[in-house]
Amino acid sequence: MAITWLNKEELLTAVQKRLLLVDKILDIGCGIRPQSLIEPKIHICAEPFRDYVDILRNRYAGNPRYVIINATADLILSLLPDHSIDTIFLIDVIEHLEKDLGKIIIKECERVARKQIVLFTPIGFMHQEANPEGIDGWGLHGGKWQDHKSGWIPEEFDITWDILACDSFHQYNGVGKKFDPPFGAFWAIKNIEFQEDFPKFSKKLIVFSHILPPAPSGQATVLYRLLKDIRADSYCLVSSTDYDSPTYLQTTLHRLQAKYRFLGKGIQIRNFSNPLVKRASFLGNILFRIIYDSIHLVKVMKEENAQAILVCTGDASDIPIAYLISLLRGTPLYLYYFDYYSEHWALTPYYRFAKIIESFAVIRANGIIVPNEKLGSELKERFGVDSTIIHNPVEEVCLVSQGQYDWPLNSDEIRIVYTGSIYHAQADAFRTLLKAMEEPPLRDFRVTLHLYTSQTREELEKQFIIGPYELHSHVSHSIIKEVQRKADILYLPLSFDPKISKWIDTLSPMKMGEYLASGRPVLVHAPPHSFINKYFSEYKCGEVVDDNKVENLVSGIKT
Repeated sequence: MAITWLNKEELLTAVQKRLLLVDKILDIGCGIRPQSLIEPKIHICAEPFRDYVDILRNRYAGNPRYVIINATADLILSLLPDHSIDTIFLIDVIEHLEKDLGKIIIKECERVARKQIVLFTPIGFMHQEANPEGIDGWGLHGGKWQDHKSGWIPEEFDITWDILACDSFHQYNGVGKKFDPPFGAFWAIKNIEFQEDFPKFSKKLIVFSHILPPAPSGQATVLYRLLKDIRADSYCLVSSTDYDSPTYLQTTLHRLQAKYRFLGKGIQIRNFSNPLVKRASFLGNILFRIIYDSIHLVKVMKEENAQAILVCTGDASDIPIAYLISLLRGTPLYLYYFDYYSEHWALTPYYRFAKIIESFAVIRANGIIVPNEKLGSELKERFGVDSTIIHNPVEEVCLVSQGQYDWPLNSDEIRIVYTGSIYHAQADAFRTLLKAMEEPPLRDFRVTLHLYTSQTREELEKQFIIGPYELHSHVSHSIIKEVQRKADILYLPLSFDPKISKWIDTLSPMKMGEYLASGRPVLVHAPPHSFINKYFSEYKCGEVVDDNKVENLVSGIKT
């Protein structure tokens, strides 16, 4: 989502340049003034207030271009088939709807529109109530339709929308009273890429991952960016998490159009405090998962008529399941190594079994995808197999120059920012950072740490991440880019634990590309043999600290 800020005089011209010349449009909630930005062959006006409808029918009587329908937004959209209208206009409409209904209407517009959606609304909630006598701005009795019930901001629209905004658009309210200060407004324009024009997989593919879009994780984000422009009927998304549950259905941003299939919940052995019993229950749960999910995944593949499977790392049982199905059914197998599968489990009782399974799965695989050269060379050295390198993709909007904020952003502090989850892949580096911030040189500079994550303070404290930091809640991908662009230092850490060094050395954090695209200084705090250390050192695109000593980290931050 890119925001272009313009003055009021420039705004409409900029919008018109972005509108597609189409044959058939739907103008929702047009009142007595249908849009006049383009002239289509068929102009469908859907207006809920009967008095306005009568005026429109009289005005356009005998004009075959206009079709006047007395209907609310939700009703007219429910009657229309998928991709049946070229462009849908929602001009000064969604602010008159309750927020939840507004979101449903936008989602329905994405279903019905074939080429473009054009929306206009105030920035934030602009108070407006009906005239006590029910008189509207045209002197008619449509006052009750003029109440504002919700407020919208550009950041609520994802990267598929082009935003053109003015921060001082509305000078007066609906009854002629002057705003002080003026109220902003924005246009949101979405170009629809019709799925039939998208490329598709030659064989219907099962994409099998423990985490999928729209979940707030790096792996889910990468899958979204890679699959969003692939025809949805050429693949199916499968997980042991139910992505059709209300929790995920409420999240429309970064949800793929393909079908989601849930494998269900298998048998789980409860955890025990006794170490031996705990180890046995851990392995037992994985075994039960492999058996249960294999049976259900075969069923899904038959129902979906799938001919190949792409399995992603991240969960202990997913690769064994996919390997077993490939072995028994002869299904082509593709591995997406977001990280080093066996080494991910180096600290668990599963490690030996993971290494054995990995040796069979990698050799059998028809193709392997890795996020960096380091992991590709590791698999080549160990198994003699070649890999396809797909670096974690960055949204195109991140690469567009948007100007730079002052450095430092605030004159009285240096803000170190980290965005994303924190777990054992970074925890010890964070503990060192918090110690470094207590050292006199950094206290004098008033260095502050800001964490943007979905984790709670209690969850971080369980990893002994305790100290002076400001915890921010998880924010959407469209907003996090602004957070990164306002950072004084972006922190990119990895663990120095030698027990997981093979895993750490091959990791490619999804945020790496976003950090680089932000144009802000990046502090890499990672072991000397890790991929990110080598990359930033070779290309000299950040400050690198390659040990976990407090004094060296202090020096790196000061630099």
